[in-house]
Amino acid sequence: RFCCRGCTMLLTLSQALLYAPGPFYSYPWKPLFGLASGSDYTIAYKHFRRDHHTPANLACHVVCLVLQLLGSFKFLDFLSQTWSLDRVTVLGSSYPLLTFATASIWSLVLLLASAPCPAMVRLTSAACIVLALINSESVSLLALEQFTMQTIAGILFLNQIFGRRKAPLPKVFAAVIGLNLFPLVVFPWLHNNYFAILVPYSNAICLGFGVLLCITACLRNPVEPTVIPGALLGRVLSVLSGVPSMHIFCCSFMASLMQGISHIMTGEEATLLELQSNPDKSERLRFEWAHVNFFPNLLWHSVFQSAFGIKGVGVSRGNLQTKKA
Repeated sequence: RFCCRGCTMLLTLSQALLYAPGPFYSYPWKPLFGLASGSDYTIAYKHFRRDHHTPANLACHVVCLVLQLLGSFKFLDFLSQTWSLDRVTVLGSSYPLLTFATASIWSLVLLLASAPCPAMVRLTSAACIVLALINSESVSLLALEQFTMQTIAGILFLNQIFGRRKAPLPKVFAAVIGLNLFPLVVFPWLHNNYFAILVPYSNAICLGFGVLLCITACLRNPVEPTVIPGALLGRVLSVLSGVPSMHIFCCSFMASLMQGISHIMTGEEATLLELQSNPDKSERLRFEWAHVNFFPNLLWHSVFQSAFGIKGVGVSRGNLQTKKA
């Protein structure tokens, strides 16, 4: 009984480490931990391809990948600066230590630990990480956030005209209006009228927000209870508290939220939500860690398979447990 409780606690800790720090943000420890905790690439790609194959959904995920990579590295830039860590100089350019370490380890994992993935895909993923490393300090997060939301709104609008899978018009209009309203009206209005009004309580706000994410990340089904408050509540609190790093951190959840909207609008199930139906928590976490850890490879692999017909990777249907199983 003690052993079972200990295993349950370890699984809950693993789940919290996956979701609370931003599911698609990376850190120096995360690629190796994910490699040790996750399933292999073949199973991860089978899950991913099942839920990501329409052009509109893939395009939205590529846009979100830009926000996730740059946001992740901007947050690591902030941590490196806050902790006064040394910079690493490579080919005449210097990079914050945590950012460079994460980019290096993650690139190596994507290049070397996903063997069934085509070399072209792995090189594309590594190139994206390198580009994010080079540009993370210079990019404007506000401009990137606005670009991401409006671009996804445009993709969903075009999908409604030309795509094969069309969502109900009220849902599409709500998504398109919301994805334009928030970056162009709501967030600027909050910033202009209420920026930093809670500065004296900023430390308590950050602590309370972190505790909330840790609690929601430990729930049986953590995706929606963590992503939605992380994106919306966190974005509002970042303005009220005047803490820019909270805005950077919350972009992880904002990107995940926009991925969820993309899935709803294109009629494809969100993989992390689909995996929650697996009653085996240990197996489910292995699938989830692989999904997050290999995400750049999984995404570009599916894009290239849809666009150019490159070969996918197969796994027997009996190895998968889904809602449909």
